[in-house]
Amino acid sequence: MSRSIQQLPNNSGTTSVTEVYTSTGFNAGDPVYFQNGDYKNPTNLTAPSTVNFSFANNAAIAPNSPTGVGGIIAPSFTYADMQTGVGGGTARRFASVLTNGNIVQAWSMYNNAPTNNNRVHFRVITPTGTVVVAPTLVSATFVSANYACVSVVALVGGGFAVGWGNTSGGTSNVANYAIYDNAGTVVTAATQDTSLSFGSGGTYCPLEMTALANGGFAIAVKTSGAIISLRSYSSTGVGAYAAITLGFTSAANENSFALTSRSDSSVFICDRYDSTNYYYNIYNSGGTSITGLLSFSTPAGIGSGGYVGSPDASVLPDGTTIVIGYYSANGTYGYPAIRLLPTGNTMGAEIIAIPLANSFYSTNYSGQYLSVQALSSSNFILYFSDGYGNMQYAFYNSSGTCISGSNGTGAIPLQVNGGFCSANNRITLLESSGFVYAYWTAAKNNQKPTQQVFCKISTTSYLVAPLLSVVGAPYTVTGQPTGASIPSTINPNSLSYYSTSSSSTVATNTPATLIGPTVASSSTVEAVANCVLTNGNFVLVWKNASGYAVFANVYSPSGGLISSISVGTGASGQYGLRVCALSDGGFIVAYHTSSTVLTLARYSSGYSFSSSTTITINTYSVVYNFDIAGLPDGKCVVFYSFDGSSARVQVFSSSFTILQTVVVSGTPQGLAIANNSWGGFAIAYFRQGSSGNAISYVPTGTNTWASVAASGLSSCDAYPKNPQLCATESGLYIFTQSTSGYPSYGMWSDPGVASVSYTTAMSAWPFGSANAPTTYPCMGIGLTGDGSVVIATSYNSTSLGIGSVPAQMTFSSGQTVEYNIAGSNSIPMFSKNGYTTAVAYDISAQPRVSSGAGSNAIISFIGANQYPNFIIINGACNSNVYSITAGVTPSALTPIAPVATSGVISGAFAGVAITSATAGSTGQLATNGQALLGASYTSTATGAFDSTGGAVSGLKGTFNGRSVNLQGNS
Repeated sequence: MSRSIQQLPNNSGTTSVTEVYTSTGFNAGDPVYFQNGDYKNPTNLTAPSTVNFSFANNAAIAPNSPTGVGGIIAPSFTYADMQTGVGGGTARRFASVLTNGNIVQAWSMYNNAPTNNNRVHFRVITPTGTVVVAPTLVSATFVSANYACVSVVALVGGGFAVGWGNTSGGTSNVANYAIYDNAGTVVTAATQDTSLSFGSGGTYCPLEMTALANGGFAIAVKTSGAIISLRSYSSTGVGAYAAITLGFTSAANENSFALTSRSDSSVFICDRYDSTNYYYNIYNSGGTSITGLLSFSTPAGIGSGGYVGSPDASVLPDGTTIVIGYYSANGTYGYPAIRLLPTGNTMGAEIIAIPLANSFYSTNYSGQYLSVQALSSSNFILYFSDGYGNMQYAFYNSSGTCISGSNGTGAIPLQVNGGFCSANNRITLLESSGFVYAYWTAAKNNQKPTQQVFCKISTTSYLVAPLLSVVGAPYTVTGQPTGASIPSTINPNSLSYYSTSSSSTVATNTPATLIGPTVASSSTVEAVANCVLTNGNFVLVWKNASGYAVFANVYSPSGGLISSISVGTGASGQYGLRVCALSDGGFIVAYHTSSTVLTLARYSSGYSFSSSTTITINTYSVVYNFDIAGLPDGKCVVFYSFDGSSARVQVFSSSFTILQTVVVSGTPQGLAIANNSWGGFAIAYFRQGSSGNAISYVPTGTNTWASVAASGLSSCDAYPKNPQLCATESGLYIFTQSTSGYPSYGMWSDPGVASVSYTTAMSAWPFGSANAPTTYPCMGIGLTGDGSVVIATSYNSTSLGIGSVPAQMTFSSGQTVEYNIAGSNSIPMFSKNGYTTAVAYDISAQPRVSSGAGSNAIISFIGANQYPNFIIINGACNSNVYSITAGVTPSALTPIAPVATSGVISGAFAGVAITSATAGSTGQLATNGQALLGASYTSTATGAFDSTGGAVSGLKGTFNGRSVNLQGNS
């Protein structure tokens, strides 16, 4: 038997009313539904057993944008800072939160900084980055030329202390300190403590500091012989006791060590002794040992001391419980671990921070770096490297239980895409305004960095905050229990729920080809290129093989065509084509208009032609002999062959005025250039018949740049192919090249060669070509929107190979990057995004990589029929935490339909209550014409409904906020 609500005159515009019986009751202004033989308001509807919760993806875009803003990692020193001669960093504790909430930063200027190079400086900023105390020279006398070991701590009574090691001035190779108040006024000028000596000196200089509850501070240093000395000071720098030498020799002299203090001003110090033992001691405020020298051991030995990240420690807000982070091993693999040392000083058992199944460790894994920081909530964050040196973190409560996401196996690490810190450096962690700030440098601990980068991690969502973002597609968590049906958003055709219980779901992103291949033009082409703009849109350019016309298409982040542009006519036999983004939102297309003329065509942020200029260029047949990159203030930099024996690096203003020219000698060919996010850039090139070179440049004035270091790429083949250069968010440069006829790469940071300088040929990789590159191809390289590194190369005659890694190419030279999507090499939380997508036309696909939105990347290439193509791939290599809070987080809308087998609520919209009705009574419903929902219902949603079919037929109509237009049933 079928039941229908009373037939009404459709679209009459007059209000019709019917009286109904309700066993559950409703209120005037409620939408009322017929379900299971009763008329109910939303609260009384029978909810489904599960509902879905959707989360909009705040997708990071434009890492290393020429604006200096983008991705998830930012430079501490902006382009404006660098222009004034400010820049540098430290391998130790870079920043600390003052008692007034501001942040003090301290560092050593880089080796060839234009002013006060190698001198220690500090500045004070607000949590939002506004400078309140300008960069201030700490000492012109005590110079830190070979050391990057500056540390700074905020003092309990206000102010801060800066500590560092010196290589010249006064007594060399000793600890130095200076004390200031919160406003940066000197309390105690730069002072040397000759009792804290680094011995014969060297290049590492481990120095740590901690603030004491009595208002003072402590400094500890490690000698070149791996002996640690400690001393505490008052708030004005008076020594509290003579320097203490710990009674053991550490495993290595280049690593740092753990130093922290309790609320009684006692000092905890810990370091690694050998392959299985860590030694520690606690000294009271007078320098007397409380515990004596004690130790704890790891279940099995771990690699040699020089390759193990140092331990770290922090005290929880109770003032006594010490959290110790360190590296351990169980005989099969290495891992980061935690121990708790509470009141009573009985060391807690080892807690494995991240289990094997949830990250990548191996038998030779020994960790590159590790830091721990207690938080005001009594939780703490552990920040560490996985087996490839990639940057990860997790949050834990005061008992050592992970709270930032776990599965049945245990804690899940969260990834800082683009994060790379060299081995043995300290990650600086501090808490401010609801975020954990993490600071680091890509330079080695025996190099002087030019920059300190950072990211912000929410202490509530546990996710890294994007610096520049677009709203991406939502991620949906399914199967969440609803408990009682508590409506959140109610529409006549659907409703959503609050969960009655809180939960966290960790979603592992899955690599995929999202869009494409998309053919941009049905014309045969001989060159393609692309770039991402500052708003997340991207530009694809190509040059036709016949007629040589050059075109540009502008696309949205999801691949929707926005604009098509006819750029100009190129030259026959010249295959060079490049496009770069500008900080003003526009772009420049660079192409040959004759064999000796390079044309730069500039387009505005509205994608209309703005201006152009030409450059006289030397031609090396089809070898790429130029490249271009954007810089701040609408500037650009071009690297091009000038004559038969040299190349030029030229910086142009937004009006194409030449601002600076640098001559590069030695017959450079195969030229590549890339910009970073603080106004610097790097070039890489080959010398004909010889090896390659790489040079990094930093801004040193309004319109000047200076080289920092040059690095040889000795493993390169003697003849250049089609290189591409990429700047990572942490400050690494990665240059694609070829070795023994196969794709390979070089990697360095501003001060010179980084931990990984190059690798041998990638013939064993699925994305390493089995064919020697021809004139055109080499390996394309770029970033995702959130900073992961994506590589693409011709895999064989019909395939394009694509891979993604979080921040760098490998942990150690020669180590193969994981690539299998399934099988024994598949690490759940690590990117091995290997593709063999059959989209490339031949070995000359010329793949080029640019950033997309979030974990996406844009890859342009010459595809089937030699047409210009692009694909948008998901280069995800991390996991995200999605938290559901009871009574707060709304579910996705759940439709209401009369079909019982639909898997949703079996009911139909019957009308809007005009009167209230108690349970077991009758009330009146408006069933046609205009009606108004109660004030508690959503006033923003719009839609339509037609609840017909099955056993129950409901109403047709539309709604606009709380206003409902009822049209009866059909």
